[in-house]
Amino acid sequence: MRARPSASKFPTASNHHATLTTTLTLGIGYVGGMLIGITDSTMLGRLSTDALSASGLALSICNIILMAGWGMLFPVMVFVSRICGTECSRSRKALRIIRQSLWVCGILFVPAGLILWNMTNILMLTGQDPSLAQMAGQ
Repeated sequence: MRARPSASKFPTASNHHATLTTTLTLGIGYVGGMLIGITDSTMLGRLSTDALSASGLALSICNIILMAGWGMLFPVMVFVSRICGTECSRSRKALRIIRQSLWVCGILFVPAGLILWNMTNILMLTGQDPSLAQMAGQ
């Protein structure tokens, strides 16, 4: 026997609890990542200004690669959650989507690896100081 749908279209208290639990853990993770970045910047700044500059250059390239990957793979989370919300126990669609996203990750790994492997040359082509480009490439 199927459960009757709720008469109200408003979220219930259990929905709010699940949302708050998820957002709280994600928020703590994001704050932790920011604190690690602040700690790294503080330590590198005390080491030398060149080390801080090189890490900024390397981080800017890494962030571009990460954003491209997140942009390509974010829909996977939406598709899988939508399928699991409607028909996960009856379908293998979610597993197929996850498998295909792993293929996308493998395909994206190749250009990302090439860019990171040649970071020193790329930074020198953009006119960066050769010593900073060398430190960023390492």
